[in-house]
Amino acid sequence: MPTFAELERDLVTAIREFDEGVASVRRSLRNAQPGERRGMFGHARYIAYWRWVAAEQLELARAARLRSQEHLRSARAALARAVTQAEKILRFTPHDRFFENRFYSLEHLKLEALWIDAAGALLEGD
Repeated sequence: MPTFAELERDLVTAIREFDEGVASVRRSLRNAQPGERRGMFGHARYIAYWRWVAAEQLELARAARLRSQEHLRSARAALARAVTQAEKILRFTPHDRFFENRFYSLEHLKLEALWIDAAGALLEGD
């Protein structure tokens, strides 16, 4: 089982790589032909979605480790951004094709807020 330090390191690395992926797609968009852009936007949104999922997990882990309400707020904000990206993706992608990994549906993704609330309740109990 990974330690908090290992989890944090891996999530920070993942977020950095997701950010680089989004930046790479954006650079490619500048040179793309109009017909190529729709798919590229989809790729950028998909990478951004996973970036915000990773950020939510990182902030939730930090909130638990540091007993920090600030990190809980950051986790909520990251989750909201992940939901926004998922909603944009689902306009053009079949639901079952998009949700085949960590979350099973948009509703399941939104339920992640309950874990954040539970962590907040634990922090308030200290």
